[in-house]
Amino acid sequence: MASSSGKKIGVAAAITTTPGAMPTLNQATDALLMYENTNPLKVDGQRQQIQPIRPSLTKRKDSMGRVINIFTGVTYLQGPEDLLNVTAPIPWRFGRLLRACGFLETIDNTANTIIYTPRSASFESVGLDIYLDGFRHQMPDAQGTFTMEAAAGEYCKVTFEMRGLYIDPTVAAIPSQTFELDKAPSFKSALCTIATEIVVLKSFRLTWGLQVAERRDANAANAMKGLFIASRAPTLNMVVEVDTALRNYFNDIYKDNAVHAVAFQVGQTTGNRVKFVIPTAQPIDNPYGENEQLRTFDLTYNVQHQTDDAEIVITMD
Repeated sequence: MASSSGKKIGVAAAITTTPGAMPTLNQATDALLMYENTNPLKVDGQRQQIQPIRPSLTKRKDSMGRVINIFTGVTYLQGPEDLLNVTAPIPWRFGRLLRACGFLETIDNTANTIIYTPRSASFESVGLDIYLDGFRHQMPDAQGTFTMEAAAGEYCKVTFEMRGLYIDPTVAAIPSQTFELDKAPSFKSALCTIATEIVVLKSFRLTWGLQVAERRDANAANAMKGLFIASRAPTLNMVVEVDTALRNYFNDIYKDNAVHAVAFQVGQTTGNRVKFVIPTAQPIDNPYGENEQLRTFDLTYNVQHQTDDAEIVITMD
């Protein structure tokens, strides 16, 4: 009986070209840098209980309903794979998962920037190739959501939760993979401003809050036709030191149901920098907290905008 190392996994992803089918993957350009979670894959089946009414209390065998794959992958945020490529900037490879989480990717060859903005139509998905324990698990039509979080001086952790169609695994060893450069920057020199004020920022957490609906189909082998992005409710949490000049400001903004801009960045070097702008963040909670014996505001924002698909802009440059 052979054992299996929890550290031996291989994951690759590519944008879907044909719904319901796996895209062609190139392990030299599609392999993903994974961290922390050594068990990213779960087969999720909905069991149907069958328990006839009879004198015996013995439970009967369940039947299996719909089956999907769930992928929970952890990586660290970093800038584009190659911002100065002679043909066009090459995006961060996990950018394709952002696209499958309802973002539009715009590559500006002139400005050498890659911009991600929300979209409400023409959604994309990815095909995920996952190698575990001598098996290849294929996961077409994957869509999902994510969280990004970082404390001062630490890496920005990104956790993707993707849901996709199920295909029976096949026997296969982890292929030879080539990864992009591991260059995740730590969270410092963040240039964080709330409204026009520079704050002492302890940490942030962006929760994208995307809801993926299931397209059940009795004609499908696993009762699933596919998935569909149905809604999103993003929130932003910021922990900042209490400043006497800002003490009443946050309370007033919250009380008056007003909004203000929030901006910050992860990374400081051109080619490995990710900038966040939330133009009209709406405070929905602002309790006091404590961090290393200093009083803080634990600010939670509704990431919203009165203009469609303008609630956040993520720029990689």
